[in-house]
Amino acid sequence: MLPYSPLHHLLMHDWQALRPGIPLIMTSGNRTQEPQCIANDEAVDRLAAIADYWLLHDREIVNRVDDSVARVDQAGTIRLLRRARGYAPAPMPLPAGFAGAPPLIALGAELKNTFCLVRDDQFILSQHFGDLEDARGSDAWEQGLDLYRQLFGLRPGA
Repeated sequence: MLPYSPLHHLLMHDWQALRPGIPLIMTSGNRTQEPQCIANDEAVDRLAAIADYWLLHDREIVNRVDDSVARVDQAGTIRLLRRARGYAPAPMPLPAGFAGAPPLIALGAELKNTFCLVRDDQFILSQHFGDLEDARGSDAWEQGLDLYRQLFGLRPGA
């Protein structure tokens, strides 16, 4: 990962001073195909077997958001492959012809899941939730949907 906050820069700097040449590998706080842990005790419990060090916090995490993934194409245009941190939940304009659409919700399948809310002339695509096969992943998805519906005051009609 690239350090994207001042805290990451400090950690990387101090780590390299203490352990030159040894990589520092960080996780979003989850195992493969599971949602991120959002409480300190949950993280310590679920990740104890794979983590050597912990960076804990005293602030509540309200919304799980994974890292966005982008690619730069041959023309130099950034193409988002996974819209998440930094991009979600910002509403985006709908294409022409959707004006006056009723409030809608679009739901994906089990793998690589997101959801999309439609209101007025905008759509709101959620962050990447991943696989919903695991009960924790499914619960995180439901919490995310409830949060978005509250944030945007949306009661889908279809």
